[in-house]
Amino acid sequence: MASPIIFKGLTLEQANATARFHSDRGAKVSVSPDGASLFTVRVTYPAAGTDQPPAADRNITFSGLMSVFGGPDDTGVGPGEGLALFDQSDVDSFPELFLADQPPGTTGLARRLNPDAAYVACRWDYSVTPKRFLRSTNVVVTNPSTGQSHAARAVDWGPKAVTGRDADLSPGLAAMLELSTDERCTVIVPLPASPPVQGAQDNALVESSGFAAKVEEVATNEWHFFGDQTYDIHSLLTHAGHKEGEDGWYQRVGTYWLDGTSTQSVDGRNDGMPWSAAFISWVMEESGAGLRFRTSTQHSVYIYQAIRDLRQSNDAAGYWCWRLNELKPRIGDIVCWSRQTGIDYDHQGNPPGVYNGHCDIVVEVLPDRVNVIGGNVGNSVTRRPLPLNDFGFLKPVTVNGETLFAIMQNRIA
Repeated sequence: MASPIIFKGLTLEQANATARFHSDRGAKVSVSPDGASLFTVRVTYPAAGTDQPPAADRNITFSGLMSVFGGPDDTGVGPGEGLALFDQSDVDSFPELFLADQPPGTTGLARRLNPDAAYVACRWDYSVTPKRFLRSTNVVVTNPSTGQSHAARAVDWGPKAVTGRDADLSPGLAAMLELSTDERCTVIVPLPASPPVQGAQDNALVESSGFAAKVEEVATNEWHFFGDQTYDIHSLLTHAGHKEGEDGWYQRVGTYWLDGTSTQSVDGRNDGMPWSAAFISWVMEESGAGLRFRTSTQHSVYIYQAIRDLRQSNDAAGYWCWRLNELKPRIGDIVCWSRQTGIDYDHQGNPPGVYNGHCDIVVEVLPDRVNVIGGNVGNSVTRRPLPLNDFGFLKPVTVNGETLFAIMQNRIA
């Protein structure tokens, strides 16, 4: 047996995915708890002298010389230089990566990185490890001379090949691993195994494709159109966007009503006409859901329909609705809120399917949270994070009088 590869600081889902990936390729694996809901995976391949996955999988391993980058004191990056994997709208969602305030005289995120955080840059092959996947997992950085390893977040692409180096580490990560510039390190991306068909109990984190990717694209484009309005995990405004009543944007709300629900003569200046369900319906129409989604001016209509379709095993339905502890969220899913008392998964109003609700679309899945986009949130199209528990399921949170109680599973290829 060769020396083991050790992945430390993984969530339970990351640990299981890492173990499946390497076990399927003939390695002996073991998973052990580190405490605080984190786990270590030990991977050993049988080939003598082999300390990494088989050749077909070496494109997720980077080994070579390192340097340090990022933070206010890094004059090797320009004061306005950004990051390949993160933009300004991500700052409040990743407080562990960024300084609370932009350093004086700078505008770019590279200089706002917290030098004490654990982050890394490599020359990623996005066709193998897409940007969304890299943002959603921890890589493992090792000092081969000591065997010390630490989990880190991929934040940027680099260094350039002409430097002769293969990885840029944060100053804090380099210090933790006792590494200095031009010493050797190894970076391993713990890719999950090929994802199974999504079901109630097994829902791997993967790059979206097909209909789900289209839903994410359409919803995100509308968010950008409205000026990237963003809430933090406490539903506090962190970046204001355009509002429903502004000229140029109230007409867009009218498009949601007309093209999403066939409702005429209504737009963003009609007081007392919530348009969040029209927004969801319009995104479904634009994405090509067709008859597989029950568009409506009221969220409760398609939530109740999706619950019935699941109970009746209606395979023709584009969405099935599950309890929060039954399905791990994926891009293209829809999260469901109740805006009145007495409503939950098993109590769908009287008559059924008639109550005040709200829905958002899942556009990004991260280890500890998802990002969702919804319409008529703060009178705009807004992106906000929702927390996941240690097992990757949405927490049943209550925010501003709305209670999260269900998730609609995208079943459209």
